[in-house]
Amino acid sequence: MAKFQVGHPGYRQGARNKLATQVFKDVLEHWCEPVEPGSKLCKGQAALEALHKEKPGEYLRFTGSILPKELSIEKSTAGMTVEDLDETITEIRKVLRARQPEQPSETAH
Repeated sequence: MAKFQVGHPGYRQGARNKLATQVFKDVLEHWCEPVEPGSKLCKGQAALEALHKEKPGEYLRFTGSILPKELSIEKSTAGMTVEDLDETITEIRKVLRARQPEQPSETAH
């Protein structure tokens, strides 16, 4: 039976994910290698810096292309109870309040 015909199973289940996972691991490993022995600057950072300096428009296109198209929190909250969600929201509010600059008080001079 040939590929892509009715009844052909195609790739083994998970084979494409396994390949994609390995490619990502290899790219990440290369990205994180130092540009030279003993350097704290990694190849990925150096490439981004060069792209930013030489072609800022392409740098912006690249960074925009890797950002998620939309924010989805469904997976993060799957299986959480209402109490868990309330606690998480409370913690998020604390973090956001800590980031806000202090507002001047509205007291009389």
